[in-house]
Order: sequence, then structure tokens, then C-alpha cells
Amino acid sequence: MEQVAKNKGDYVWKNIAYVEVMGQIRMHAMQTFLSDYEQGKKSGRYINISLPTLPFQNKEFELALCSYYLFLHRR
Repeated sequence: MEQVAKNKGDYVWKNIAYVEVMGQIRMHAMQTFLSDYEQGKKSGRYINISLPTLPFQNKEFELALCSYYLFLHRR
């Protein structure tokens, strides 16, 4: 968040008004994930794999999200 604050002129502040609000949103997303992680891992919602080789068939999913996206863009 320190880097975002230093470079806040490089961002479009349309949906998130201030750096502090962005930090709150990111912390909330992280806390939501962490509180669900153990149960999600047990149920198979979270799996530890990495590109370029994935254990899925082509077109098995319509959408897949990486953790970076989930932490930065969840409200």
C-alpha cells in the first residue's frame, strides 16, 4: 500500500476513492480467504497447482481465477 500511495497518480480512482479504502478492501479479501482456506482445501475448492501444466481437461471450466486476482479485486 505504501507503493500505491507513492504512485497514486498512476491509478484511476473511479471505484475506489482512496488508497486507504483500497487497503481495507484488500485486507478484507485476504481475511475472507484465510477464514475459508482450510475448509475450502478439504472440499477441493483450493488446490496447489501451477502453470504451465494443469490437471484439467480442455474447456473443463468456463472461468478460473488466480489468487492475485482474488486478493486485489474482491469487494
